Amino acid sequence: MYNRSMIFSSGLSGYVERRGAITPAVERFPMWQIDEAYNSAIHRAFDFVHAPIWEYNDVEHYHDRLNCCSHGEDNLQLVALHIAAFGLPTGVLTGRGTLSDYFSAVILHDVGKMDMPDVSIWSRPKSRLSAREIAMINAHPNRAAAIFSRYEQAFGITLPPIYREVAQNHHEKCNGNGSPAGLKAPDISYVVQLSTFADQINGRRENRPYQHIKYSLRAAFYEVCKGAGTEYSWELIEQFLQLFTSNIQEHVPGYGWLGRW
Repeated sequence: MYNRSMIFSSGLSGYVERRGAITPAVERFPMWQIDEAYNSAIHRAFDFVHAPIWEYNDVEHYHDRLNCCSHGEDNLQLVALHIAAFGLPTGVLTGRGTLSDYFSAVILHDVGKMDMPDVSIWSRPKSRLSAREIAMINAHPNRAAAIFSRYEQAFGITLPPIYREVAQNHHEKCNGNGSPAGLKAPDISYVVQLSTFADQINGRRENRPYQHIKYSLRAAFYEVCKGAGTEYSWELIEQFLQLFTSNIQEHVPGYGWLGRW
């Protein structure tokens, strides 16, 4: 476990020694670049939802796709806030895509949910789901690749690798107890860990049939913190804690859209 008193003592630039490991230097992004990437990601997700690639095109499925993107944008707000305050490890996007590609991938992380035959499975508690329906839900990260491939074929393009990486791995956990591949921390990239952490917080803040309550931001964060050092990295938890328990405006001027802690 990290020595909490040392987490932020050296700042985030350069190299910081923690538990015998070296955290690489970070790349900072100016606010205009984050804003530009954010807006571009919103437009790209909108275009994706309206692309001629879906098997089911009724109003119910269309609303379901919009809801998935809305949840993804909630995640992106946390991801963008974190990046604005702390940056990203230098070179982490190299070979994966641009910052805008990453933001788009965060919004579309649940793309595997967007073309299910029966969208009602997302509004029913597990006690009312068949074994086949539960298996379909659990397999949604693996469905992403096929949907991205249909999009590529429709427009004659190749999406950057980060789209599939985020969508297929957003239920993986650092200790290997995630799904679908059971990856462990060394094989889960920083960008996936960051977006997954945001997804876990926001998932608890929404009305979902398998949750008895809708968590506040504080309660959701503390609930996720139960997986500190096992399911999620201490570094991300400490950084989000610093953001949430201090004045957000001190870290990111103009980005106080998360509301009161």
